[in-house]
Amino acid sequence: MLQVPLFVNPGERIKVDTRTGEYITRPKALPDEGPRHEAREHAIALLYEGRDEAGSLPDVLAGLSVSPDPFTVALLEGVDADSARIDELVSSAAVGWEDRPDAGSSTGRSCGWPPGSS
Repeated sequence: MLQVPLFVNPGERIKVDTRTGEYITRPKALPDEGPRHEAREHAIALLYEGRDEAGSLPDVLAGLSVSPDPFTVALLEGVDADSARIDELVSSAAVGWEDRPDAGSSTGRSCGWPPGSS
């Protein structure tokens, strides 16, 4: 078990001395991390979470206890609007993409969007 200061949040990256296993510090944010990075992670999580929900994108978003960041919403709407093109791009580059169990569905649907589609 690793002991860290109370200000360290679950899931946050930390530096650990691999020789002793002790907490050292929190590393500085990487260039790709920050609010937009967090919004992208939240959008992916919501796409997977949507697998178990019923309804449309607005219904799922309305059912959240906390409204997502506007950039997160824009990402979700973009996946929903461009899902056919996203699938086309992925299928042209990914080996075996058409052999997956949900073949023919959009990238969003492969993550469970819209709900009930996977």
